[in-house]
Amino acid sequence: MTYGFLLRKCIVVAFSMFWTETDSQGVSQIPGFSLRAPRRVTVQRGLCVHIRCSFTVPSINTLSQNSEGMWLKDEGDIVATKNSNEDSTSNTRGRFFLTGDVWKGDCSLRISDARFDDAGSYTFQMEDGGVQYSFTDVRITVRVTKLTQGLTETPIISPMPTLVAGENVTLTCTSPGRCAGRTPQITWKGRITKTVTQRYSVDYEDGTRSYHSNITFTPSTEDDQSMLTCRVMLAVGSTNESIVLEVEGW
Repeated sequence: MTYGFLLRKCIVVAFSMFWTETDSQGVSQIPGFSLRAPRRVTVQRGLCVHIRCSFTVPSINTLSQNSEGMWLKDEGDIVATKNSNEDSTSNTRGRFFLTGDVWKGDCSLRISDARFDDAGSYTFQMEDGGVQYSFTDVRITVRVTKLTQGLTETPIISPMPTLVAGENVTLTCTSPGRCAGRTPQITWKGRITKTVTQRYSVDYEDGTRSYHSNITFTPSTEDDQSMLTCRVMLAVGSTNESIVLEVEGW
């Protein structure tokens, strides 16, 4: 059975960096076609949002690995594609990514470095041979806000052990959020000396990425009750977390 493009589009949201979602929804106007998505998404300017989206097709159809997907804004501009010859607009290229495997029914989308003109209505469409469908009844409104109250999440420092004087220890600072946007700058500040730091990132199957910094040092009894701070600098501001070191003697 072949279904013509009805220009139906979608979006779904999941974990990201400083975003909100409301009203998860499903759509199935033609039997067998359905999609899960939230109605509204809010992201702070300059930050990122990872949008998880899933859809189904009739059971008589089996999607192939050549399945194509496409995200559109306001039923016009293409913002992200997967396995397609269509190109996204210059305004969204390098910032909008269809991260999901379309042939698995995954239409997840990631928006990095959000801009005010990214605000609008987004929809999804898919094609695989004779099967074509556009989820126009699932419209997600993306809202981009200013950082009026600063960043709302802080880094995480782990582990939190009691330190022993003279024994090496490594602590890790993890930047808030898991979007593969601009690499944040992570720095440490404290009274401890002779430290070694290492920055690295971890990529995940859903297309997101986390950023970390390790600090290795040998504490002394003089470091007991001193403060150690991890600061994360993002393109739109900074956020930090501090801990009090507890150092036991020999």
